[in-house]
Amino acid sequence: MASSTAMMTELANDGNVSVHGTITNSSLGELHLFDHHDWSGKGQYPPKIPQDEVRTFTHEGSDPDGSVAAVIYSGKNEASETRDNCGWLLAWEVPNSGRNKVYVKCGPIDEFQPGQINWDDIRNILGQSADHSKYEDPDTKTTASAKIDKGKYPADVRATFGVAKLASSEFT
Repeated sequence: MASSTAMMTELANDGNVSVHGTITNSSLGELHLFDHHDWSGKGQYPPKIPQDEVRTFTHEGSDPDGSVAAVIYSGKNEASETRDNCGWLLAWEVPNSGRNKVYVKCGPIDEFQPGQINWDDIRNILGQSADHSKYEDPDTKTTASAKIDKGKYPADVRATFGVAKLASSEFT
């Protein structure tokens, strides 16, 4: 089973911040790109992440805010489910100056539906976040964890989306 998510950042000569990430799927099935939001910059995300596999993405931002974005993937918390019933969110902020931050959340997919998710709230929570984030939803038993280096460049982020009874690694 793949173990973690890594994200590297580098500051280009022109002031752009490039974030190269990987997402590890430790859930009970394939994850599907459900939504994404770019506050600063643009990214390309894998449409699917097979169970127990890792996929990469790139997000590029520029002055003055750097790379600030979030992705949501949908999947299942029980093998018997016939449709994606859960969502996993990963948000990051890698500014041109200041601290790198990460935020994760997971739970029922209904919480992540258009009209239900408040991107302004997510951005505010991200702004208050630290270099690590961990969440377990008590209802769905889904888990999400991530950690980002406190330093600026390169920043290494590790994150895993999973289900509590299957999650094999935790970040400390």
